[in-house]
Amino acid sequence: MVLGNTTTLTEADRAFLERLASEELTQEEFRALLQAHRPIQVDNASLRQLIDLDTLGAGQVLRRLRDRSMLELHRAGSQSDYTLGPALLAGSGSGGSPRGSRGTAGS
Repeated sequence: MVLGNTTTLTEADRAFLERLASEELTQEEFRALLQAHRPIQVDNASLRQLIDLDTLGAGQVLRRLRDRSMLELHRAGSQSDYTLGPALLAGSGSGGSPRGSRGTAGS
């Protein structure tokens, strides 16, 4: 899959994307998972900005990935954010996300 308008991929990003190659994912889902892999907070607002979706569309992408255990939901409501879920962390030889189990955007 070609990810247009994506910032430069690191070697860790490329290795992570290779692990996703066999998954059936939309471009939006790929990008959401890539963000969760990086030390960047993933929530509805950040996904809307990244992929140019409306609130409902971003929420649907996040829910689909959560339902597949690819993302894990933290908190609820307007404070919801996501990190890589057990389905992706279990298969990781390097400990999964570089930020561990939780992380947020620069505060």
